[in-house]
Amino acid sequence: MQRTAPKRVDPQIALDPLRFVFGGVAFDVCPTRELKWALTDEHRGFLAGYATSPVAGLVHCSVSVASELADDHRREIEWSWDGDVAQIATGRLRAELRWLGGSRYAARAQVAPGSCGCTSVCTAIAAAVVSHRGGLVLHAAGIELDGRAVLFIGPSGAGKTTTANHCKGARWMARDRAAIYPTP
Repeated sequence: MQRTAPKRVDPQIALDPLRFVFGGVAFDVCPTRELKWALTDEHRGFLAGYATSPVAGLVHCSVSVASELADDHRREIEWSWDGDVAQIATGRLRAELRWLGGSRYAARAQVAPGSCGCTSVCTAIAAAVVSHRGGLVLHAAGIELDGRAVLFIGPSGAGKTTTANHCKGARWMARDRAAIYPTP
């Protein structure tokens, strides 16, 4: 079996802030007008173009603002599946994710006002989709070194990011979480 090097995304390419791949999931996002939706530079470093990467799922997502979530800063992601529907919650997001069959999903999300909405939606929904597809999300720093993936896994403060920063010639693939899922 011949291995091919992963596609590299040129960071200078302007990715569509409404159609992108993040955390192994392709997103097609429809934010309401009052939502401040933006991909941060931090996110841009880990994005791929919409049709350039293998993905665990394709999510069409409508996103609106929920002012009542503004003061909750919990980062834990909770989700539970009941048949084809999942309820997802973090401190700053509430979402319903519906599996449409195959690798297709539809989501309706509400996020806290401000620029954190993109982070909340991407991180939480990607984790639920990856889990639903038989994968898992690890608390890890990840790099590509000599064409291979290297993950540094451990609790907060263990030195994962510091260790990855010391790997010369490596390219970052995950700074805080890494999605691992089966592919053909």
